[in-house]
Amino acid sequence: MLKNKYIYIRTNFNESIGFGHIYRCIRLARKLKKNFQVIFYIDRKNLNILKSFEVIEIYNRGKFKNQINDASNFISLTKKNGPGIVILDDYRFDYSWQKKISKYHEKLITFDDTETLRHYADTVVNYNPKNYIYSKFKKKNNKKPNSSYLVHPNYSIFEKKIHKDNYQFKKKYFYITFYLGGTGDINYFLKIINNLLKNKKIFIIIILSKYTVNTKLFYNLKNKFENFKIVKNFKNLNYYIKNTNLYITSAGTAIFESAFFNTPTLLIKLNKKQNTNIFALEKLGHYFFLKISEFKNSEKILLLINLIKKNIVQYLNLIKKKEIEIDGHGIDRIINHINTKNDNYKINNLNPKTNNKDMKKYHIKKVYLSDINKYLYFRNKKANLIHNANPKKINILDHYIWWFSNKRNSFKLIKNDKTLLYFYDDKLIINKKNYLITGFFICKKCTIQDVLYALNYQRRMYDNVIWLQFIKKENKTMNMLSKYLGWKLIKFETSILSFIQKKYDINMSQYYFYIRDN
Repeated sequence: MLKNKYIYIRTNFNESIGFGHIYRCIRLARKLKKNFQVIFYIDRKNLNILKSFEVIEIYNRGKFKNQINDASNFISLTKKNGPGIVILDDYRFDYSWQKKISKYHEKLITFDDTETLRHYADTVVNYNPKNYIYSKFKKKNNKKPNSSYLVHPNYSIFEKKIHKDNYQFKKKYFYITFYLGGTGDINYFLKIINNLLKNKKIFIIIILSKYTVNTKLFYNLKNKFENFKIVKNFKNLNYYIKNTNLYITSAGTAIFESAFFNTPTLLIKLNKKQNTNIFALEKLGHYFFLKISEFKNSEKILLLINLIKKNIVQYLNLIKKKEIEIDGHGIDRIINHINTKNDNYKINNLNPKTNNKDMKKYHIKKVYLSDINKYLYFRNKKANLIHNANPKKINILDHYIWWFSNKRNSFKLIKNDKTLLYFYDDKLIINKKNYLITGFFICKKCTIQDVLYALNYQRRMYDNVIWLQFIKKENKTMNMLSKYLGWKLIKFETSILSFIQKKYDINMSQYYFYIRDN
């Protein structure tokens, strides 16, 4: 069949950018080749993985200067074939480059994960999970009239086929796979992996690419431990992603791959360009998201990994209830759009229906793993910090560790399908006597009636209990409310106050202390 349409792909790759851009372009190009003549345009020819495509080197002698100059070079190089469809996957090029290209070529499709670039494109593709709600996407960033927007995680491009490797996974091991992406310094993982390997029930797999640095010490580990495997020159990672028990990786394409295979994942933010947030990631079933700098604290990371391992069944159950199911048809949707602007793989963008009658009622739910990030977010809000015994923001790594280690009973009050507040009780043993210390923090604007409902519910949960609480003197509303609810002020120095001061490390002069029998 004669290919009378040209698709020109402008992208690039080097040691600092990583594989993400080039691989999604390759996956898209493989299918486009059936109906189009596909040509890659990159700065320099430096990749064997493009050997099955025609590749044009833009700067065989010079180097990139600016996007206006690059646009002129690109148009000049594509003129011999004539106008075609341009696919852009390169953050260097925004409105200026795109507008110049659009004057010559038929159509421009651009990928943008950042949401900060200005565009002049016929189609913008953005499958960041933050854009689950299409109406919230910043369409004003694209200045070209009558444009299309492919905005949803199910436009994500990854290969869902599994190419089986020779390695056989064994049931006796708990498998942890580390992969930092196409580039990066895996030295962050060295101490962590070295300690994990001491547990003979854990098997560690580390995936290396051609551009991974500081690999020598890992080969030394391979000679020392039988429960350690290095994977290099892989055809694809899906065999390992699907079969591993815990995947520790950068927050790139992996967020969709591991979501597709329902693999428990600890995600790492390597740079600012990985523009997502934990609440968006939760929709895909991801609940652990840390900056790479946190991995310098190998002892805490090691502790967290072991805690996730210990609670892996709970995590797996949560993944099964995720809000967005990735179906792996992202490439097909984009191809259909290029060919016909029709989508044979329709995406349901509707939110789950809620019973309006139930929405008006209060609901109390026990806090679960699904609350792990919201709990920290609201606890760290300024409005709650000023009334907290510890007014400092809690670090996310410390919070994750605390979450699995604490014995606090926590609940949330829900109304109109919104969490209004979290409330909790901690058990204290003072002079061999049991006490419960109570507290809460607010998520949304609450009325006194809302707070009363939660506290009365909490009180009815227990029989024959002595309650304790301490409230900052400046919080006049809560001090007044406490007296109204029957709390009695502890006026004199007691062993109870000494215990509280030592446990919570507070300035006693700033608080009123209360006691109440159930």
